Amino acid sequence: MKTWQRVALTALAVILIAALVVPYLIPLPGPAGLPPEALAAADGRFVDAAGTRTFIQEAGPGDGPAVVLVHGFGGLTYTWRHTLPALAAAGYRVLALDLKGFGLSEKRFDLDYSHPSQADFVAEVMTAAGIERAALVGHSMGGSVIAHFAQRHPERVTALIFVDGAVREAASDGPGGSIFGVPVQLGVVAEFPPFRRWGQLALRLFLTRERLSEIQLSAYVVREVVTEAVREGYLKVQSVKDWDLALLGVLRDSGRNALAQPLATIRAPTHVVWGERDPWIPLARGEALQAALPG
Repeated sequence: MKTWQRVALTALAVILIAALVVPYLIPLPGPAGLPPEALAAADGRFVDAAGTRTFIQEAGPGDGPAVVLVHGFGGLTYTWRHTLPALAAAGYRVLALDLKGFGLSEKRFDLDYSHPSQADFVAEVMTAAGIERAALVGHSMGGSVIAHFAQRHPERVTALIFVDGAVREAASDGPGGSIFGVPVQLGVVAEFPPFRRWGQLALRLFLTRERLSEIQLSAYVVREVVTEAVREGYLKVQSVKDWDLALLGVLRDSGRNALAQPLATIRAPTHVVWGERDPWIPLARGEALQAALPG
């Protein structure tokens, strides 16, 4: 073997060993992470749904018409802090939940975070809460989840309300794009444990509290409503143990979020609510969604 070949192989071996070992020698930035129970609101509780520890909040009369609130990406039950009591006061039985990997619900890399799986998860949470049928309200990503729910569990839907719902019909060729500026491919390569550790390091270095606060603020038109309490209401998720592993899983599974069937197959009554100046999902998407829905 020639000298240059030996040098090249040695260098390659060093690089490979470094890639496999170095990430475990670097401490993860930021806090170690708190158990969800330490951050849970007093009026919420944890239930087991499909083997996943899940945080929910409930309000309203037990015999009222059921409404299930499904948050969007970066959201949690806190998203519905005004909606939940208002619906309860109007006589509805209301359930808000944290989807798998979001809010205070369980976070593991090996869970399926695709929207079809999240839809099945919502069905399991409803069962755990004693709700057979309900009107489902989905905000942003939650709109995709409730659309999948309506196609997979039509017998359990009384109505669908899309609030700036990010619904995708056509299947993509595979993972692509980014979420919060993070390439979704990061989640795919994270299947390999050392790369998963690199992914955790990258997320914690990039998605700082300051960066997440900027992203959150960009979703608002009237930014004066974003008080310090509102910021903390959303940012507390970053204090939950293994939030980074869950986000890697969400990125990994994002290529399987498109609906398997056209929206026209949904038979439940539907209503579309949209912000005319929505900075994330333009009104044109809402108009297209409304046109595609038969009800």
